[in-house]
Amino acid sequence: MIESDSYIIASLVTLLMALTLWAAWKDFVARKHDKLSSFSAEAQRSEASMNSIYTVYGASIASCLVLINNTEAFAGNKVIIIIALFSCLTYLFFLNSWFRNAIFFPLKSRVGRD
Repeated sequence: MIESDSYIIASLVTLLMALTLWAAWKDFVARKHDKLSSFSAEAQRSEASMNSIYTVYGASIASCLVLINNTEAFAGNKVIIIIALFSCLTYLFFLNSWFRNAIFFPLKSRVGRD
C-alpha cells in the first residue's frame, strides 16, 4: 500500500499545482483584458455563494489533510506537502476569480441545488 500512496499523493500534488498555475495564468489574462477595457464592474457574492465556497474549501482541506496524514510514503515531507496544498486551495477558492467563476460555480450549479 505504501507504493501506491506515493503515486496517489504525487499525482494529487501535481494536479493541484498544475490547476493553480493554469488558474493563475487565466486570471492574469482576464485582469489584463479588464485593464484595457473602458468598462468597469464589481460583483459581490451573496451569503449563500460564500457559504458554498467555505464548505467546499473546508471539505477540500480536510480531505487533503486526511490523505496526507494517513500516508507513510512521504514521512519526512508531510508538512511541506500540506503547506503547498493548503496554499494552492486557498489561492484557488479565495483569490482567483477565474477559478470561482469558470470552474467552481458552474460545477456547483450542475451538482447542487441553487
